[in-house]
Amino acid sequence: MKSLILFGCLLVSSSAVAADGEPELLVQLSQDRIYEGESVLYRVTLVNVENPSPPKLKGFDDFEVQSRGAQSLDSQEIRVDENGGMTRIVQYRRAYDFLLTPKRSGELTIPAPTAEVMGKVLRGQAVTLQVVAPEDQDLAILEVAVDKETVYPMQPFTVKVNVAVKALPGPLADRDPVAVLAALSGGGSSPMSVFFDRRGVEPPALSFPWVDDGKLPTGLEPIQPVRRWLGNLLNRRGEGFSINGLLIFRASLFDESPNTFVSEARKTRRNDKSGQSVDYWEYSFQREFVAKQVGEYSFGPATLKARFIAQVNTRGEAELERVYAIAKPIAVTVRDIPLDGRPASYNGAIGQFQIESQLAPTKAKVGDPMTLTLTVRGKGTLDALTTPRLEDISEVADHFRIHEGTEESDDEMRRFTYSLRPLDAGIERFPPVEMSYFDVDREEYVTLKTAEIPVEVGIAEELSSTEIAMANASPSGARDVEIQKGGLMANHTLTSLRDDSVDPYRWFAGLGSLAGVYVIVVLVTQKARRLMGDPALVRRRAAATRARGRLREARRRHADAAEEADSLRAAIVGLIADVAGIDEAGLTTGDVRERLLEMGADESIVERLTAWCEACDAARYGAGAAALHGLEDESGTLLDELITIFKRKRVLK
Repeated sequence: MKSLILFGCLLVSSSAVAADGEPELLVQLSQDRIYEGESVLYRVTLVNVENPSPPKLKGFDDFEVQSRGAQSLDSQEIRVDENGGMTRIVQYRRAYDFLLTPKRSGELTIPAPTAEVMGKVLRGQAVTLQVVAPEDQDLAILEVAVDKETVYPMQPFTVKVNVAVKALPGPLADRDPVAVLAALSGGGSSPMSVFFDRRGVEPPALSFPWVDDGKLPTGLEPIQPVRRWLGNLLNRRGEGFSINGLLIFRASLFDESPNTFVSEARKTRRNDKSGQSVDYWEYSFQREFVAKQVGEYSFGPATLKARFIAQVNTRGEAELERVYAIAKPIAVTVRDIPLDGRPASYNGAIGQFQIESQLAPTKAKVGDPMTLTLTVRGKGTLDALTTPRLEDISEVADHFRIHEGTEESDDEMRRFTYSLRPLDAGIERFPPVEMSYFDVDREEYVTLKTAEIPVEVGIAEELSSTEIAMANASPSGARDVEIQKGGLMANHTLTSLRDDSVDPYRWFAGLGSLAGVYVIVVLVTQKARRLMGDPALVRRRAAATRARGRLREARRRHADAAEEADSLRAAIVGLIADVAGIDEAGLTTGDVRERLLEMGADESIVERLTAWCEACDAARYGAGAAALHGLEDESGTLLDELITIFKRKRVLK
């Protein structure tokens, strides 16, 4: 009780105050000297402002400005005076980060930012940035190109980064200069014929902004996810280029160096800076994209930082020269499909498609319900398709009542369902339904037609009077129902009629029973519909069974190490994707780690799973079959633990 009283006194005597000081606007720059084509992090921090508004950046004409978000840097300090009173000192700080990319070289001034605080304008400090232009050199040439400068939506195009490195001098003229550079660093697989006196040479570093899938402009999609694209270019011997400093495939748990990637090198001739034709080795990195939205997409700039072998001296020692090269951005324009020649049946489809129809039943009577299903399959703008208008087809509108259609879709299918009722007897066919799309390969409109469907529509049945009043045999053999002027009562005396009075208690009991049955039926039906109509829930319920089946199949396979490692990883990653309701394809180890942390998994199993996934990657890309034994044993343990965690978190049953 004394402790509670003391705590209450402290609570009453404590207070919170803001730190002393006037509001300020501080500016920080991550570097004061960069190469043209590089970017610099620019931070603006508002101090001693409790509820700040974002700063304004005006006059930044020499820079491309990209916001990188804001973060709170608030701090607090507890002070206790001699009387036991507590004062909490709070300092408010909020930082706003921006990425600045200079548009030209030279000494550039970054203007002072401003912010409005309580009706007053705060002004930060202007700073300078030295942007160094690439030197005139011909040791390495960097280029960015596209195969098409103008495309339609959903029309694939390729962006290519081409690096040309001058052939090595002397006895190494026929050797790949990038592979030789790796050998100089202590990597590579070929013995050196020349003694090098330098060690620790970093691989040539390429950087271009269209590598990270998560940072691509809205509406732009890669044909292959980054992991699959770069996986085909990975070189485990270090004979290649680093790309954006990425480490997405670990050789071991302790490997922290960037991966190296290389395409097949080819020897060509081109002019050097003096105009003389000399030998170069060319390396190309190509990536294919599609754009779903009309607009202009910029690719670049691309940069190259490296130290290449410039010459070999008389003692047989290689002399390296530092190189910085930049390739200007290149743009691809995505134009809208033409209006000229657009068919009336066009409903927003761009790509390549097929359409089919089904009608059930095909035999009916006037007024009977019939269901028409139109299924569109293919690749393209499926999500942009509008429901085809059957009302515009006279042969359908004249002979059928058309109810509003429903739709459903997935990645490669879109289905439209209509309810129809025939209006006339004697209908013998359901006519073809047209749909037009724009073919991006042929660059023209294509009209598809469904097949004609034979149908049989008969006359609706009418009930006669004898069918409406069904006769039942009576004990006397006489007819129970006779048509007379006197009506039905004329056939009976009052004494022959039973008591038809209503028992209210029995009536309400029966009504209550029917209501209870109705409620139960409705609840069961709703639950069944919810379970069957929620694909995510169905997928989550089957996740554990599916994962265990995939793991058993992976262990039964007698495939090579890479394929077996891929199957083991797919079983575990597939479980996480099914539970999270996300696409399994393209999930990186980092993505898996983030998802598990979001689900509240313990860090210990997250770390174990991360290490296991990285070991799988190593086995997929170079490790031998011996590395699989530990992976197989650990896979079952990890799967069981994950299923237990998901069940405990109530995301899996």
